[in-house]
Amino acid sequence: IGAQFLYFTAEGNHMDLNAAIDYMVAKIVNILKANDPSVYLYGSCVLNDFHFGWSDIDIIVLTQIPITDRQASQLLFLRQECQDTHPATPLFRCFEGGMLALDSFRNHTPTTVVYWGTSGQRITDHYTFDACSLRELLDHGQLMYGKDIRNQLTPPTFADLKANIQFHCNTI
Repeated sequence: IGAQFLYFTAEGNHMDLNAAIDYMVAKIVNILKANDPSVYLYGSCVLNDFHFGWSDIDIIVLTQIPITDRQASQLLFLRQECQDTHPATPLFRCFEGGMLALDSFRNHTPTTVVYWGTSGQRITDHYTFDACSLRELLDHGQLMYGKDIRNQLTPPTFADLKANIQFHCNTI
């Protein structure tokens, strides 16, 4: 991850993009360690196109064991807790993505999901990627913690990608 952004905490310590990502990953892993998580970054951060104020820090956490209600509650407002701990580092509000069991992600079955997005955060029972996001995760996702489980994901077909792109074109 390119560390082109540098912010200073209230204590005078700096935290760059890499440090903020490492900090957040450590916090997530601390909560989900017993679930055997695999934590990935994808999107603009790994494509060297992150622009503060425009970009998200896209993250997906896939666990071998489903997330408990207690863990989901601990994760729900983690972005805000990190922001409160480091008020001069505005990067924590940029994290977006989902945390859920790998089997549920692969099979599109209900499970406990923690979702962080632009509209806020919530605990829900499903989380899916569109075909283009899945292709990006498979091709460019950066494993930040755990075992690389991308070989357990089914790549989107050409028809899936075409339909996804057509949907975006129709939206535009």
